[in-house]
Amino acid sequence: MAKSRAKRVALDIGTSSIKVCQLDQTKEGFVLSKFGHFNLNIDPAMPPENKKEIKIEAIREALAALKIKHKKTIFAVPGQSVFIRNRTLPPVPESKVTQIVQYEIQQQIPFPPDQIALDYQILKRTEAREYEVLMVAIKVDTVDSLAEVITDSKLRIDTVDVGPLAAYNWFRYSGELPPDGGIVACLDFGASTTDIFIESGGELRMTRSLTISGNQVTEAIRDALGLTFVEAEQIKKGSGYVPFDGQGPPADVQPHPEIAKIAEAIAGVLERLVGEIARSFGYFRSQPSGGPVAQILLCGGAAALRNLGPFLQARLGVPVRFTDAANRIPIGEGGADAQSFPLTLPTSLGLALRNHASCPVEVNLIPPRIIEAEKRKEKVVYWTLSFLAVVLILLSIIPLKATEYEQMLTLQNQLDKNIELYTNLDSEYNEVKLELENLEVKLERIQKLRKRRLSALGPIREIASALPSDVWLTSITCLSGYAKPGEASTGGRGAGGRGAFGGLGGLGRGGLSGASGGFAGLGAGGMSLGRRGDREETRGMMGGGMGQRAQGTEPQPVNAISIAGYVPKGTQESRGTERIEALVKNLKNLKRKNGKPMFSEVVFFPEEVQEVDRASLQTVGGSGATPGLGMSRGSRGFGGRDDDRDRDRGRGLSGLGGFGGMGALGGGAFGRGVQPGGYYGPAGQAKRDTVFSFSVVLVF
Repeated sequence: MAKSRAKRVALDIGTSSIKVCQLDQTKEGFVLSKFGHFNLNIDPAMPPENKKEIKIEAIREALAALKIKHKKTIFAVPGQSVFIRNRTLPPVPESKVTQIVQYEIQQQIPFPPDQIALDYQILKRTEAREYEVLMVAIKVDTVDSLAEVITDSKLRIDTVDVGPLAAYNWFRYSGELPPDGGIVACLDFGASTTDIFIESGGELRMTRSLTISGNQVTEAIRDALGLTFVEAEQIKKGSGYVPFDGQGPPADVQPHPEIAKIAEAIAGVLERLVGEIARSFGYFRSQPSGGPVAQILLCGGAAALRNLGPFLQARLGVPVRFTDAANRIPIGEGGADAQSFPLTLPTSLGLALRNHASCPVEVNLIPPRIIEAEKRKEKVVYWTLSFLAVVLILLSIIPLKATEYEQMLTLQNQLDKNIELYTNLDSEYNEVKLELENLEVKLERIQKLRKRRLSALGPIREIASALPSDVWLTSITCLSGYAKPGEASTGGRGAGGRGAFGGLGGLGRGGLSGASGGFAGLGAGGMSLGRRGDREETRGMMGGGMGQRAQGTEPQPVNAISIAGYVPKGTQESRGTERIEALVKNLKNLKRKNGKPMFSEVVFFPEEVQEVDRASLQTVGGSGATPGLGMSRGSRGFGGRDDDRDRDRGRGLSGLGGFGGMGALGGGAFGRGVQPGGYYGPAGQAKRDTVFSFSVVLVF
């Protein structure tokens, strides 16, 4: 149990008296260290404000007399103002129990939710997983009337218990209600109410509060004798007794001339009380978990009325015994008064017990607004103390830190100078770092270029080995680029759009050239085979083949080798194609070390038969043969062999560029151009041969 709970004042605020109780825990158990019983002598007809002032003054006197300085309070409200019911709830998730309890209470108490303080406790769960729940509720106004007494006494409200439930907790703790004691009914005969609670099998089964109480007995005496309430109360305590079966007054009754009237008045009230108790027992007996009451345990200040025990036992036919609370706990010097009021102890002890131990029933009917007010007060106190603590700390350390502050300033100045120095060095470092990063980028580019160049050496050697002996090779060009997926052309005139290895113009009109590129495009392409006389003939040589290479969503790198040259014309029927077919077959059959083909694509571009002199075969390449990315443009390529008019116009082998221009095989094509007359060099000095030109692109 937390120490904060042990520091609560246990207050039993009754109609006729106030009890203050404090338990201390020792190695042997609890000790009643402090107890005070203070009579209020309040007439029920007194105005509420006067009653309130009397209670406040009594609380202050009690705390001063017992030297109790705690401010947090646990007190009990009378049972007659509390709605207490046992209910069996269906096997729902436990989080839903609160909602069901609120609904059940709303069905029983016709007040808005903000006017009700409620709580509940799950007593047990049955084999069918149902909940045995004790529901408790009270109208907030009833709590407020007692709460004002507490707050005006300069105390703080922590817990609001219920009188009969507090007494039940003590009976269970002290052993006066043993679990195997059968059905026991406890009667708390107080000044303003008579509380009945019945236990069966170690569980609280039923509670009921009756308005017939000790004050009604006093009022009956007052009315019979024409006295004041306070005078009638004194006569009840001195000369009052309960008559039954013709028995006279007990020996300890003080003589009074109106003793017969007093006894008659008391008997009339108690006969009504017996009738209500009998009806309560009958109702419990009719319940599924009920049965006949086997024993009555009697407590409460009004239970001190003489002959009450024998009277109830005779009328109800059930054994009656009085509580033995004063003998079930050690009493310290400050609790000696408890011996004089043994019947009023159970409720007070039950309240004090909640400061130290877990109890069978622990409810709290404190109104929500009081909880919020207490939280706000705690926050104010917390922040106030925190602020004061900070102020005190600052005030204590300022003198001590003055010298340290001067030293800190000196050290800060030195650090500022060092920071400035390091800032300058950091700037220089960033410049060097940036330069190094630029060098790394350049180095990476060089390494990629070197790797790309070196990667073509092996294929070139293999190409050389595959060449037939009667093939003239005019150029070998390494090509590289990127293919974008999904872009292709359909071939035809103007050839290729964005062809496989064609630029924006593909392989162009009039030979193996285009508007701005040769074999470096991104999709499928086409090729135009020149101009034959006055006709134009368009042949799609590549189609969609090369475009198949560009897959996926990112541009893919493409490397290739372009070779171009001549082969002898051969027979009229073959026109030299058997040698080129042998060359292409050899190239396609080349293998890598792992057995895979050397080239993924081998694309052959045949050309027309040309007549060239032998000397020109030794000077092919012309001027400015510069490697590039494509075949580039020329006005007329290897075209115009249909009649002699092309030679007359000087557009034989070269035209304006052939394989040259801006493309892969550089400017100037395969020669410097053929002069009118159709041969290279001085006219008539070189023997001419008929050859078949070709070009092949090999992708690897």
